[in-house]
Amino acid sequence: MEKKRVMQLDALYWARRIAATRELTLKDFERYGAAWAEPQQQSKKLLGMVADNVKKRKIRKFNDSEKNFFEARRRSQWLPGPGRLDESLIADMGREEAVELLARYWIWRIGILSELSLQDFMSCRFSYKQDFRRELDARIADLQVKGAAHSPSDGELHKLDAAMEKAARLNW
Repeated sequence: MEKKRVMQLDALYWARRIAATRELTLKDFERYGAAWAEPQQQSKKLLGMVADNVKKRKIRKFNDSEKNFFEARRRSQWLPGPGRLDESLIADMGREEAVELLARYWIWRIGILSELSLQDFMSCRFSYKQDFRRELDARIADLQVKGAAHSPSDGELHKLDAAMEKAARLNW
């Protein structure tokens, strides 16, 4: 059931990018999909679902639940989002802002999505350097005490992608 939901959300996401925002064409998407590391049968199924959604005009934004699920899954797999390509935002982003955005992301996954506990997060191994990890852990603990968890807006998700990219580039 979970795989089916993921595929349906992926198809809805791509159909919207093709038909509503016109970021790419269906042909562009087919070429893009051909390079995926997914099993061919799975890729073909998704391509068919996207084409069907576009043809039938099944285009809409995600509801809050779908958006939370989709964004958490995408970021947990570290799939790139548009903010990772926003060079001016990445260049202007400071370390403190990046820590804040990453902390809010993790507290969202802990407090709203309940995907993991604070203790689970603290035991996770990340490639962050110790000083950056200490800053992040302290900010997460502070947000949890304040009960500051909320679902991120589209703008916050865009900035989060940029924060992830900045942290990776600077090897924080």
